[in-house]
Amino acid sequence: MGQGQTEAAVCSGWAFLEIGGNVARVLVVDDSLLIRKQLCRVLTYSLGHEVVGEAKDGEEAVALYQQQRPDLVTLDLSMPKKIGMVALAEILALDPDARVVVVSAVVDAHSVSQALEAGARGFVHKPLRTQDGSFVDRFGRKLADALDDSSVPAGSGERP
Repeated sequence: MGQGQTEAAVCSGWAFLEIGGNVARVLVVDDSLLIRKQLCRVLTYSLGHEVVGEAKDGEEAVALYQQQRPDLVTLDLSMPKKIGMVALAEILALDPDARVVVVSAVVDAHSVSQALEAGARGFVHKPLRTQDGSFVDRFGRKLADALDDSSVPAGSGERP
């Protein structure tokens, strides 16, 4: 990193690899700085996407979504100020076609089905095993599925 350059600036601005010709613009939302940085590294360096913003709570997530209009959001459920389910509902109210993948340690069957029924396009369980190549592959497939418009009629707001 160059002098005066932060890890967030480097992570938020670069996309190194193109996956299937598509580089997605991603908003990463988690109250844990460590998890945000892990996701940012995997999204950018391993999967070739561009992180356009990071939010530490649901309030920031909604504001940044409105500002950035990313292609994809990774969203934690358990956060201060505004929980993930409320942020998910508000993001989908702003944009019924928003693509959101929940990344959470809250993994009971009810929470997973509630998030998917509310409009999330996928669910990834924490803890993240970013050093595990199979995790990166599975995470990449979840994101690719979320970005696949063929499974959701355009403008319908319906979820697979």
